[in-house]
Amino acid sequence: GLPELPLHGLALLNGGAEVEFFRFARHGETVLQKSRFADIYEKETKSGPMIFVIIQTDFFTDSGDVLMRNTKTIIRR
Repeated sequence: GLPELPLHGLALLNGGAEVEFFRFARHGETVLQKSRFADIYEKETKSGPMIFVIIQTDFFTDSGDVLMRNTKTIIRR
């Protein structure tokens, strides 16, 4: 998992997800996943600051072929 961000006490909103498929896994292939913080930025809104956290998770084979990419947006305010 990813390290927890120090954003306790802020409301959590789902900002959506984007999924890209590159190919299906084949029978017998090992599938691994790796997540990373792709971006973290702040926007000022009428109701105050909002923090956007973009998490990208790649699913790939043990030979390194990327099967799927999931990009998730989490909004904290």
